[in-house]
Amino acid sequence: MDDGQHVMEAGAAHGITDGAEFALYNGNEFPSGGRELCTMVASKPGPFSTTMLVLSASSPVSLIQPTFALQTRAGKDEDLRIHVDEKLAGLFVELAREMQRRNPTQQGIILVSKDRAEIDIALENDLVVFDSLNPLAVEHGLTRMPFCFKPAVDDVYPIICAAAHYHWHLRRTSDRNTLQEDVQIELTRVKEVKDAYADDSLIIQPYGPNLKRDGGIDLVIETDTMYGIKIINTTGEPLYPSLFFFNNSEWSISKCINTQTNRY
Repeated sequence: MDDGQHVMEAGAAHGITDGAEFALYNGNEFPSGGRELCTMVASKPGPFSTTMLVLSASSPVSLIQPTFALQTRAGKDEDLRIHVDEKLAGLFVELAREMQRRNPTQQGIILVSKDRAEIDIALENDLVVFDSLNPLAVEHGLTRMPFCFKPAVDDVYPIICAAAHYHWHLRRTSDRNTLQEDVQIELTRVKEVKDAYADDSLIIQPYGPNLKRDGGIDLVIETDTMYGIKIINTTGEPLYPSLFFFNNSEWSISKCINTQTNRY
C-alpha cells in the first residue's frame, strides 16, 4: 500500500501494460498453489511501478507482506493487428480455435482492415506469405518475410505467435520518455592505437563524426572497418544496458553479445 493505493513494484520497463490482470497470493503460499487473495488489474503503469485496482475478491482485500502478483491475462495494446486474404478464411477458422486454447497471458491477435494492420497474410501459389506493413520497415525495403509456408495451422500459427511477440516488444516505449531524454547514443568508427601508458598494448579509440543522424543510423558497412557504440548516461542513476537486435526479415529478437569475448 502506498498513500491508500495498491502499488506493484513492476512497470512499463518490465512489460506491464494498462489492463493486464494479475492474481495475488500470500508470499508464503506462492507459487505452491495457495489460495488466491483477489484479482487486480493494472492501471496506467509508470516506468517501474504500477497502480493496481481490485477487479474481484471473495472478501475485503487485506494484503500480507510480501504479496506476489501472477499475471493471468495480457493487457490492452498488446494485440497483433493482422489482415488476412479471403482465400485463407477456412484456415483462420481453425486458427481461431487454436487461439482460444492459448495462454491468456500471451499477446493476442485481432483481424483488422489492411490500412490498420501490422502484417498482411496472403495466399500465393498455394503457399502462405507474410508481408510487413510497418512503415519503418517498408521504408527500407523490408516488405516480405523471405519464407513461404503450407496453409496448415501447425505451420502458420507459430509464425503468428512469434510475430505477435516481436511486434509487442518492438513498439514498447515509455510514455514519459525519461531515458530517451537523458541517455544519448553515439556510433563512430573506431581503430586500434598504441597505449601511451603501456608498452606493446593497444586500445580502441573512436575517430570521425557521430554516425547517428536524426535519431537513427543509416549505414553501409565498410570492409575492414570497426564501429563502436558509446552510451552516455546523464540521469545520475546507475544504468545497465542490454542490447538486442530486432530482425524484421524473420521477426526474431536476439541479444547482441559476443560470447567468446563477453564484450558488447
